[in-house]
Amino acid sequence: ALTSGRHWREAAVLYRRRLNRPDEAARCLEQGGLWTEAIALYEELGNFEKAGDLYTQLDQADNARQAYRRAVQQ
Repeated sequence: ALTSGRHWREAAVLYRRRLNRPDEAARCLEQGGLWTEAIALYEELGNFEKAGDLYTQLDQADNARQAYRRAVQQ
């Protein structure tokens, strides 16, 4: 219901804290355009490729390269 109403941050909190589904929380943040918060969560989850993609969309090439390198190292 929260995602339908475009309450992305609230939905992310619910997914992360109550439902223990941080991957869904990161997707909610991404959908809502809260990319810096989504990046932090993706990095915490070890999903560096997705973090790199979001850094690229934010025109942060250096951060994107670092994230992609971490993904390869994994």
